[in-house]
Amino acid sequence: ISTICEKAATPHGSYILDGYPRTAGQALDCISWKTNPVTAAVFVDVPSWVVQRKISGRLVCPGCGKGWNNVGIDEAGFDMPPLLHEGQDERCSCGTGLVRRGDDQDEQVVQARLRNYEEKTAPVIDFFEERDMLIRFTPYKGIQDAPNLEALVWKRYKSPVLTGNLSPV
Repeated sequence: ISTICEKAATPHGSYILDGYPRTAGQALDCISWKTNPVTAAVFVDVPSWVVQRKISGRLVCPGCGKGWNNVGIDEAGFDMPPLLHEGQDERCSCGTGLVRRGDDQDEQVVQARLRNYEEKTAPVIDFFEERDMLIRFTPYKGIQDAPNLEALVWKRYKSPVLTGNLSPV
């Protein structure tokens, strides 16, 4: 955590903290930094059933670390096609075969991670929302909605995402 604070609290500009803060106490620390405090948080609001299904198809390249997914979702307003389609060779663009993360294969582990999120991380959303610092966004089209998120941040802060101090929750 000290490394995160050290890197983020430099006066040179902006940053994105992905997956941090994870508790309300850490969120309080982030907005209290004397240099470059966090000024907003982005909550990518996706129902747990979507998260579970996407996790079930998550693949990673052990060569370069790039992420892939072979599960699509086309219901309840969501249109998230898989990044790999049925019958497509499960190889990364770098040529390495894709693998599933071990902790994604065990449904009990996935359920425990979601419970942990609800208990410990979800209060961070309330923390930022109570301070009018939360940008809530539902990516109905998955990664294809990234430009819409950037436009939302631009509209709210009159600046591009890369110049704001955002913390994805």
